Amino acid sequence: SMGNPHAVIFIKDQLNDDELNMYGSTIESHRKFPSKVNVEFVKVISDEESILRVFERGVGRTNACGTGACASVVAGTIIGLFKKNTPITVHNDGGDLKITYTGKKVLMDGPIERVFKGVIEKIEI
Repeated sequence: SMGNPHAVIFIKDQLNDDELNMYGSTIESHRKFPSKVNVEFVKVISDEESILRVFERGVGRTNACGTGACASVVAGTIIGLFKKNTPITVHNDGGDLKITYTGKKVLMDGPIERVFKGVIEKIEI
């Protein structure tokens, strides 16, 4: 378990943004997932590389999702699409991650980047 629910779907052709939003929202709120689910659409390039598009529950399309990338590699390894104990390059809209699944552990390696900085004023509750 990644700690949160994921539905990983392997696809033949990449989805455009409209398709991602349509399919993602339909699956995210399907009755099989009463608490909703993160949806990952994975196009496998090779046994060491994939392209990931993510529709996060309660958020919508996001540029990347670390747990989604991990879930996609674990699922792909279990069904024989990726190599075990090998870093798999997962291309996200927001950048690339390297995910290794050992059969027991999932390791994630990738860059960090600040995408927002803000100030929250103190309020009385």
